[in-house]
Amino acid sequence: MSTSEKTQEGDTVRVKVRSAKEVLERQVPQSVALQHALLYAGEVVRIVVGPEVLPRQFGILLGSTVAVGADLGPFSRGPGAKVFYVSGSGDEEADIRRLQLISNSFDKDQQEKLGASLTMYNRGMEGDDPIDLTTDEGREVLKKSIPTDTKVMVIDYLPAFFPTESIHPRERQKVDSWLLDLSKHGVTVVVFDVETKKRAVLGELWAKNTVYLDHDVTAPTQLGGGHLLRRNRVDDADSMPKCFSFWYTEMNGRLEYGFAVPDEEDQDAPHLTKRLERQIKVALMRKEGIPQKTIAEELKVHAATICRDFKEIDMEEAKAAKVQARLPATRLSQ
Repeated sequence: MSTSEKTQEGDTVRVKVRSAKEVLERQVPQSVALQHALLYAGEVVRIVVGPEVLPRQFGILLGSTVAVGADLGPFSRGPGAKVFYVSGSGDEEADIRRLQLISNSFDKDQQEKLGASLTMYNRGMEGDDPIDLTTDEGREVLKKSIPTDTKVMVIDYLPAFFPTESIHPRERQKVDSWLLDLSKHGVTVVVFDVETKKRAVLGELWAKNTVYLDHDVTAPTQLGGGHLLRRNRVDDADSMPKCFSFWYTEMNGRLEYGFAVPDEEDQDAPHLTKRLERQIKVALMRKEGIPQKTIAEELKVHAATICRDFKEIDMEEAKAAKVQARLPATRLSQ
């Protein structure tokens, strides 16, 4: 409630001013990190999706790690929280597969917590008509659908809940105010959004933190994907890099992913990524007993290239074996 002096009609007559002593005496609640330097309780986080970016794997991974209280790369874990993941579009089977890969990468306790703490709504899975968040009815439907004790709601992605690609600014303002109101009532909101010239300015006014997902030319394309993640500093004490390269791939039915601080001037990075991606394929095919010549034919490269890949893989495995041999024996192996 405003403490400024107002008329009966609600017009402000005089704003409330405070002395430095009064300001210092005010109790400011400490932010609770759900993912350190990325997501905090009671906030609205806007994730702006750039062209050529498919953010669904990152979005489900973010929701899953928050739900189980797991690290997300450099963004260290919080206490865990009940998450409601809302998807207004997309491939139902692909989303199930994405969640399976993430679940398989967790240990047994984390898998059980994921099952209890992550709730999902996929419009395609349920066969529902689109929810229009530009209307009071649509906002009320989604609000009533939020499960009890939900602490985080992820909307992937927001324009899928609009009747048209471009909506009137007044309609968008109502949606933004509604999201902000949810955050003030205990639901942290993460929205995957699209950038426009107008939203570039307005988005900063209602979102506590803005993260940008851009296309990363160095990310694997055939075995996974990745993005450049650019973020704003959350406070003056935030010393983490503002830009990360996020990559992911599927290995043995599990989601493998990582973060790195990119060297944006490295012109060789795309070439090296393609070679690494090929060698991962070669290693998997070799485990299945496929001959070098057949691998070369399937990957459409020269047989000599596959021969070099075999040698490099053997060298890396030998190095790993030497390192393992030097490690002290664990109690389990004694």
